[in-house]
Amino acid sequence: MSTPKKLLYGLLAFITLSSKGILIYNEETIVALTFFVFVRIAFHFVETPLAEALDSRSEFIQKELATLLSSVQKSYKEMISDLNNIATISSVVDYSLSTASTNLAPLKLADKLKAQQEFKVVLTSMLDEFAINRAKMQLSAQKNKAERLRTQVTKGIKLVNNKAPTKKK
Repeated sequence: MSTPKKLLYGLLAFITLSSKGILIYNEETIVALTFFVFVRIAFHFVETPLAEALDSRSEFIQKELATLLSSVQKSYKEMISDLNNIATISSVVDYSLSTASTNLAPLKLADKLKAQQEFKVVLTSMLDEFAINRAKMQLSAQKNKAERLRTQVTKGIKLVNNKAPTKKK
């Protein structure tokens, strides 16, 4: 005999025994027992479809999680390869910078020497110009001094000539 039939016969026996007064109970007990019996019968009939629905939903969720996991793993692998490429590019850039700096070192030295030579030329020309200007100023000062001296000498000569007795003829 199957379980639902046993439950149905048990329910009929309970109802019969209680209606004849063989079983004594109150209303709350009968309501509670009836509720549990109803839940058991309903669960029995719904159990299989409910389990199948939950199983199919579980399988769907597992597939979605597997897909998500594989896409995340793929994404992480791509990120790792990108990081490796970046590291490779970084090492190439570092190598090229070090190579360029070693290749540019003689050029930097040549530029430094050229700048020193240009500075020396500019400084020499400035010193020459200063010396020329100083010589011009000294020459101008000597000319002014000579002019003043000549002026004073001429004034002195005139003064002497004016004070000297003149010979009459």
